[in-house]
Amino acid sequence: TQDFTADAVVGMEYLRSRPDIDPKRIGAIGQSEGGWIMPMLATNWPNTAFIVMLAAPVLPGEEMLMDISHLALQEMGATDDEKAQLDAITRRWFDLVKRGTDDAEMARQLRPMVEAAWNRADTNMVEKQMAAFNSPWLRWFVTNSCVPALQKVQCPVLALHGDKDVHFPAKQSLRAIARAMTVSGNTDFEIREMPGLNHLLQHCQTGNRDEYPGIEETMSPEVLQIIGDWILQ
Repeated sequence: TQDFTADAVVGMEYLRSRPDIDPKRIGAIGQSEGGWIMPMLATNWPNTAFIVMLAAPVLPGEEMLMDISHLALQEMGATDDEKAQLDAITRRWFDLVKRGTDDAEMARQLRPMVEAAWNRADTNMVEKQMAAFNSPWLRWFVTNSCVPALQKVQCPVLALHGDKDVHFPAKQSLRAIARAMTVSGNTDFEIREMPGLNHLLQHCQTGNRDEYPGIEETMSPEVLQIIGDWILQ
């Protein structure tokens, strides 16, 4: 996430270097993790004219990852016992990450639990799980939040979130953004919960991920209209 933020800053600097672009009117739009990046971009590049946060993960990383894990297990048809077992592994991992545990010690403590959870037979799943636990990105995600950066943002902010988003709950996420704006003292912001839209801001029935491949719409026209009108305003 920090790498993507640095890339975005470089992109903004490039735009500012162009004589055909007004350097005072350069803003950015980010969706999902890109939405997380927006306040980090705005605080790292003070010339940012505006940011648009679409379906942004704003809650603590630990809480969001647990929700995503529960969703994946539900889609896999896991039993309550399997969910409890994998929850225990995930919480142990959270604890080890917060302590700064290295890869070797992480593997020593977690591999026996993961193998037991997957009955040792599914070696592919065991290795995928262990690789995820060693991911630098996931470790950073667990221990960080975009809220501290958002509390410093002074440029105009637009935040949109679909009410059928099963990845990151809309109401909690938008409330967190509003609270951060209160801390920053920034009154130039607009927050909207979009009815009937999923995490990708498409019209949907349930919002579940298995719907995604069958949805022809790239993004709802009303979202695009709101973004365009807000930026022009």
